[in-house]
Amino acid sequence: MFLLKFILFIFIVGLVAILWMVWTFYWQVRKATKQFRQHTKSKPHRNADGNIIYDRRTPEQAKQQIIPDDEGEYVDFEE
Repeated sequence: MFLLKFILFIFIVGLVAILWMVWTFYWQVRKATKQFRQHTKSKPHRNADGNIIYDRRTPEQAKQQIIPDDEGEYVDFEE
């Protein structure tokens, strides 16, 4: 009788351990997927040629001025 209870106890502990490992693995995969999706979020945009452009910049980065106002090809013409 003692041997049967011991085997049942080992079986239950093993089952709980396996379920805990499966749950931990599932949670890690879910967490990694969520991080990946947040990192690669992009909004597709179709230009005039019909090509799709994915802009992965944040809205703040997209609005940022790249070339200062005092630089560029447009200059005052003097004669």
